[in-house]
Amino acid sequence: MDVSKLKTNDWIVAGGTLLATIGMFLDWYKVTAFGMSASGESGWGQTWAVLGWLCLVAATGICLAKAFGVELPLPTPEGLTVLVLGGVAVLCVLIKFVDKPDVGGGSLFGSEISVGYAVGIFFTLIGAAGAAVGGFLKNKESV
Repeated sequence: MDVSKLKTNDWIVAGGTLLATIGMFLDWYKVTAFGMSASGESGWGQTWAVLGWLCLVAATGICLAKAFGVELPLPTPEGLTVLVLGGVAVLCVLIKFVDKPDVGGGSLFGSEISVGYAVGIFFTLIGAAGAAVGGFLKNKESV
């Protein structure tokens, strides 16, 4: 493996994927009721999140392939492919951001029940956005 073949943009994509992977293991949502809060449901329980993560892994694989001496026969420029995969990943996480779970009610015994966001969804969203930015810079560099 020759890491000297990797550029800064490749490292940005890989770093974004790493941050998103960490976010996938953390809680994405928290439920608050009776003044207490409970967290649960990591990114691995979300189909859209897993699809987005797979796009990030593919984008990172494309970026790291040249370090292993593999020339991939892509139908589009490498930077554009990585940009699109990163954008799809951001879109997948945003879908889960907008479509958060519903607790099926508003109050229980006079106590308000609410679902909020936990840190995992933000880590994954920032990581996916970082990978998309790396793809954008990679595409800009190749044009």
